[in-house]
Amino acid sequence: MAAKLPDNMKERLEESRQTYKLNVGYAGLPQLPAGFVELVKKYNPHITELELSSNNLTGLPDDLCELRHVRILRLKYNQLKRLPSTVTRLPQLVTLELSGNQITRLDNNIAHMSQLRELDVSGNLLTELPQALGVLPKLEVLRLENNRLESLPDNIGELPSLTKLEVSTNCLRQLPSSMGRLKRIQRIDAANNMLVRVPPSMGYLKTIKELNLRYNNLDDKYKAKAEEGLSRLLAFLREEEERERLEEIERLRPVGTAVGPYMEYRCKAESSQNIKTEFGEFTVDNRCW
Repeated sequence: MAAKLPDNMKERLEESRQTYKLNVGYAGLPQLPAGFVELVKKYNPHITELELSSNNLTGLPDDLCELRHVRILRLKYNQLKRLPSTVTRLPQLVTLELSGNQITRLDNNIAHMSQLRELDVSGNLLTELPQALGVLPKLEVLRLENNRLESLPDNIGELPSLTKLEVSTNCLRQLPSSMGRLKRIQRIDAANNMLVRVPPSMGYLKTIKELNLRYNNLDDKYKAKAEEGLSRLLAFLREEEERERLEEIERLRPVGTAVGPYMEYRCKAESSQNIKTEFGEFTVDNRCW
């Protein structure tokens, strides 16, 4: 059965001529009908906001990207299992709301969304995220709560504009050490995960105002400092990083052993290790002579 637009669709389209906003939400649509994009362009090819939430959409028409002026796209509470590739080709998209779908993965083409400032994929079925997420230069708000994430991309700390990160109610056991390089972050909510500790590098977050670590499996030291308040926790993390740095120096300090007329110096680290490369497996000698 062909999808049918709401009875008052003409009225909504007429309104979009004045507001540059089109609301096709809460209509129970399993798909957008054929010719939808051409119909919208007929009334206003320059709409900036498109509301498609609370339908039963499982996909979007490929030509949706022809609505090149859309800045806000709302697709909450549909039946999407993947992010339609046409969305990543909307050149001016600033806000993308995808919460309450059934999305299991995001693809690397998300890197094309260079203007994106807010991404909400909360309440989905994500277990992992692509490294491409860490290259969005203007992303300010990233909402990932209520998924099944077991880890975050190693390069998430490279997001230069990120101010708010929501990752509560997932399955995270650790956070990337790169998070200590988030230059503008103000709020991190990592509550209700499986964290035992957090990276000591996060002690150097200069703009952080709120760090929620409640309902995790924090080591007693981390838990106690978290309960003392943010400033105490950050100071503790900086101390932890310095302690780990000194331990690493000591671990690598060479130890001299007389071998005849010579001294052989060995690092306290393992004397050798196997390195796998595309050319094969090699054994590297770690001894210090």
